[in-house]
Amino acid sequence: MDGNLLQAALFVGLGLVAVWIHVRLPGLRPRTIKGAMLHVGVSSCLFFSLPVVVHGLVHALGGGAGGVLAVLAVVIPGLCYVLLGWVWLLARILEEAGAGTPRGGLRVRSTAG
Repeated sequence: MDGNLLQAALFVGLGLVAVWIHVRLPGLRPRTIKGAMLHVGVSSCLFFSLPVVVHGLVHALGGGAGGVLAVLAVVIPGLCYVLLGWVWLLARILEEAGAGTPRGGLRVRSTAG
């Protein structure tokens, strides 16, 4: 399998997992845009520190087993959290943008008064 195809499949698969978590576990969603931005920032910082962690695992456990463990235990959850943070942020932005607008239909004038 080509390396580019594997990378694309990993992104698509983990993106689908992130969307699944967003839909199936609504209690985990941030309540505000600031909270969603915080998740994006924390997940990005953690993701940028992954090369150090992966390097340490590969050298501590040996080449083959350390590499597999690093991908399964560190890289995949880290990338999924980054994608989930972005899903949460985009969902929160879309929800906030549509909060004050009417959802369609005819305007009704108030007859009270």
